[in-house]
Amino acid sequence: MKQKLTSLLFLGLAIHLFISAVFIIRPRLLAGSRLSEIYNVYLLPGPFFREDRIIDSYRMALSWKVKDQWSVPVSPAKDYFIRYNKHFNPTDNYQSRFERSLYQGLFFKRNLSREEMKKDTDFQMLTRYLAERYVPADADSFRIVLSTKKARNFSSNLDTLTIMYNK
Repeated sequence: MKQKLTSLLFLGLAIHLFISAVFIIRPRLLAGSRLSEIYNVYLLPGPFFREDRIIDSYRMALSWKVKDQWSVPVSPAKDYFIRYNKHFNPTDNYQSRFERSLYQGLFFKRNLSREEMKKDTDFQMLTRYLAERYVPADADSFRIVLSTKKARNFSSNLDTLTIMYNK
């Protein structure tokens, strides 16, 4: 029984390593599939950075106004990532990934106006989450700033979208 379990675990490890190698060597293979998504987010050893991930960076900042005073902007996903690197608590890393996943998809919805973005279901989910989790109850309003920085050929381009909400 113990030998069967050991053999089964070894086979599972070998399959995992093979699939990981495929996604590392050919990252576009099976792109968009559920298996690719799971491996790239949760299981792929690494980091194995690709050029497009290094030159494009995405950021979300949140601030709120209480009694005519704006708070210092916070970036929750970045804050969790920094906390993870200080304390090595995996929960912080997963929280950072989750919060990044809430806003990173919005950057690929190109050419949406501010009003179209406000009507987008993914954006509405993000604003509800942020308002419930981070914005104090006594806040008058809050704003979300989405920024994209693209670096190409020794120059960079910063694109920012600011959306304000009144409570």
